[in-house]
Amino acid sequence: MTWVNFITNDIANKLSAGRLSDKELTLQSLCAEYDVSITPVRKAVDILIDKGILVKDKHNRLKTASKKNIKSAKTENKEALPPTDLYEKVSKELVLESLGGVAHFLREDATAKKYQTGRTVIRRIFNRLAGEGIIEHVPRCGWRLRPFNKEDLTAFLQVREVLELKALELAKEHLDADVLKKMLEKNVITKTNIRADNSIHSYLIGQSQNRYIKDFFEHYGKYYEILFMCEDTDLPSRELATRQHRKIIDALIGRNWKAAEKALIEHIHINHFVLNNKPELILTLMGMKK
Repeated sequence: MTWVNFITNDIANKLSAGRLSDKELTLQSLCAEYDVSITPVRKAVDILIDKGILVKDKHNRLKTASKKNIKSAKTENKEALPPTDLYEKVSKELVLESLGGVAHFLREDATAKKYQTGRTVIRRIFNRLAGEGIIEHVPRCGWRLRPFNKEDLTAFLQVREVLELKALELAKEHLDADVLKKMLEKNVITKTNIRADNSIHSYLIGQSQNRYIKDFFEHYGKYYEILFMCEDTDLPSRELATRQHRKIIDALIGRNWKAAEKALIEHIHINHFVLNNKPELILTLMGMKK
């Protein structure tokens, strides 16, 4: 199953169950919900429009169509898990491998054999990873893995702070309280469960409507996005991230911009004790090192 099929089916199921409102039917909100780029979301929406499940009003906003069409969608679409993406699998494993701190070359044929696919597929994935800064292409030598570097992390966080604060400033009048409340609910802290959801970052960047901010994170953000997600396997790190997300979102819902900015800055810089002090712990927590 592709992401397009999964998103199409999932939206249809949520509409039929009354778990998705018209306010949440914006491309940016759906991107944040599924944590994907706009391309698969746009394709899924087009399919749902063709099926008569969604329509566009005179202002070009998405709305649910007739109840009859939505009910029929429920019988046609079954619940499914998100697809396993080879690109996501390869990128995650290479980022974790980079924590060893040593740059080394990657062989297309060996990688293709490891993942039981063709060299052409691996070459396409490597090209994409090079565009995102996870690996680099060395002329006449091949593909080289980018090693983790604490100084690079510090430099990235400095630029991230500037751009995310600008994104927040630009996004102020485009934020949807219902979407924010849903994000707040996804950041859970109970006695038995701690779950962090970082979609607030992509939501702010998307709602900023600034292509240059988006381009920076698309090109340089993937490597650190994977690292930060893996860092959250450490329970104290995950709890801290969850509390910080809730603090940011609460301030945004209350339109307390100064508090939101302060919480965002704290979150960006304070939440990486493991990466800065014992990155090898992530490999242990991920089951890649005994």
